Amino acid sequence: MNITIRDAVESDATVLSSVALASKKYWNYPDHWYELWGGTFTLQPRFISNNYVKVAIAKNNIVGFIAISMNNGVAEIEHMWVLPSHINMGIGKKLMDDAIGYCMNHGISTLRVESDPNARLFYEKFGAKHTGYVDSKPKPRKLPVLEINIRSINHSSTPNNPKSS
Repeated sequence: MNITIRDAVESDATVLSSVALASKKYWNYPDHWYELWGGTFTLQPRFISNNYVKVAIAKNNIVGFIAISMNNGVAEIEHMWVLPSHINMGIGKKLMDDAIGYCMNHGISTLRVESDPNARLFYEKFGAKHTGYVDSKPKPRKLPVLEINIRSINHSSTPNNPKSS
């Protein structure tokens, strides 16, 4: 499958929100949990224009995206979603490789994520280390906090690193 990565634009907000919600529903959480989580899966156009947001395109459709914000010099994955029909097709890997390349090219040393417990192993494949937990809903649910040390990654294997060509 041919996947391309492009910058998200503000007009993608509605589609990205639906991708996020569909992707979260892949894990079969109880319906009432989504009410507790509120607008967690809704992206605003302003968020897209103010952060690093990339979309994965297959057959002219958005099939996944990643969104990174910056907080005190640490990059944080705010959103990382792939449509359930496209999971295990390498889309998540392409999006993560892009994000890691972005961090490398901008001197960012840490990429952090408060991960869904079901996605933890995905991030660990990229070298993420567990650093703690944050509270979630419903109580006593907790999310693992993971961090990728960008400096420890093999710089020559990341597609967005200009030194790799």
